[in-house]
Amino acid sequence: MKNLAALFVVACLLASFQSSAQTFSAIDKDGVITSLTSEKKDLPEKDWTINVDHAGSKNFEVLLDDEKQSAAEFAFRPSAGGKQSLVLEREKIKGRALTIREAGQSTVLVQIKFAGDDTPEPLAPDARAPLAKTASAWVLTHPSYAKKLVRTPHGLQLKDGKNYVGSNFVHLFFDGSGHSILTTVPQGIANKQYVVHLVYLAGTKTPYQTTYSVDQKTGTFEGALVLQGDLSKIPGFLTSSAADNMEWAEEVILLSTSTTDIEFDLKQTTIAFANGKTNTTESTTLATHKIKMTTVYHGAFNIGLLNTRLADPTYELAQLAAEPAKQTVLEKNAGDRGLVTLMAVLYTSPVIALENLLGKDRVPNIQLHGRNYLQDHKWFERIYPTVGVRLNDKVFENLFFGVTFEVARGGSLFAGAHYARRNVFNGPFDFGKEAITAEQFAARLDQEWKADWTFGASIDIAIVSGLVRSK
Repeated sequence: MKNLAALFVVACLLASFQSSAQTFSAIDKDGVITSLTSEKKDLPEKDWTINVDHAGSKNFEVLLDDEKQSAAEFAFRPSAGGKQSLVLEREKIKGRALTIREAGQSTVLVQIKFAGDDTPEPLAPDARAPLAKTASAWVLTHPSYAKKLVRTPHGLQLKDGKNYVGSNFVHLFFDGSGHSILTTVPQGIANKQYVVHLVYLAGTKTPYQTTYSVDQKTGTFEGALVLQGDLSKIPGFLTSSAADNMEWAEEVILLSTSTTDIEFDLKQTTIAFANGKTNTTESTTLATHKIKMTTVYHGAFNIGLLNTRLADPTYELAQLAAEPAKQTVLEKNAGDRGLVTLMAVLYTSPVIALENLLGKDRVPNIQLHGRNYLQDHKWFERIYPTVGVRLNDKVFENLFFGVTFEVARGGSLFAGAHYARRNVFNGPFDFGKEAITAEQFAARLDQEWKADWTFGASIDIAIVSGLVRSK
């Protein structure tokens, strides 16, 4: 009986000991931090213990009053049940704010204030993390983006949705630390519009708040269109407060259209409140990013080597063979001839215009009136209207109109019309056999404008100039 009584007393003491423990829930059941447990207040030698479920699959870092602590001293250790535990000595954390987060991440998992009397004041005792553990996971599972984002060589595009849909927009995603997620910052294309998405954890209550904004520092539009805005700032909120549930939030900022490099800052401004009034405001630049633009070309100059069906004969007086005392007219260069031309190729493809008119998917605006080698036209779309002049002393007396088909970068085929002023000899005449006087010859010699077919090849003038400089 004495033994039974002793066991009963020990059981009561243990029950009393366990009931006095305090547990502060930190993250949901599948999350990282599961609990923070304190033993009886009248047992000061007992320390604080934080348990982790992932058994070494994640690394964490500890901050005291926003100062990162040594991993050797403040590190999670293996414990019973396949968990990890972090033991915190009361004296080291007394009167300080404890923050725990995944290593290398900005997402706060736990924030607890340890008062001077060793009584913990949980800043987020009932906080629940969202189902998506990372900003990338949230984007890939959100209805607005799941199976709608398309990866292209020039960035992410949204193929379906309400805002900023289609190939005219490139989407850039960043987390709350300013780091790129899903992709790096792509090479830019002039005249395209770039949409910045800031994805961050936010609380449902805001005793203090953190706002996010984008400060576009460079990027101008050089052309006939009006500059689309100068600066875009849309704030977001990141909170961590008592009895506050955490959820992913997003702010979307449309950068201004630009033909030059765009450089922008991702900024975070923390606003602390006291008695309902703003107490302190601190602004921090999280990261600076640059979109390096590639040029959109609206046309090119080519040197053309053309064969024309439009003859430009010359006429001259000569002795008549049968009667040397008389004169006749000889006609020379009356057939096809070769010409060297300067061609202006306009990158407005009629094939693309037809695709845009009849096709299901809209063609990017830049491809309707220009060409960018990062998002180039397909081979069968490289048919361009072309105009040109002959390279001689009568430049504007030989005009060419047609289309160019690019068969290789810098090399094309041309077909079209040659419209020129040429020499004519009026009236029927049997050249070389019929007699004529000098007065009659002068009266019948004339010029007229006429057109005929022409074809040939052309080469980009940059290649020609490069060959000339290399000699």
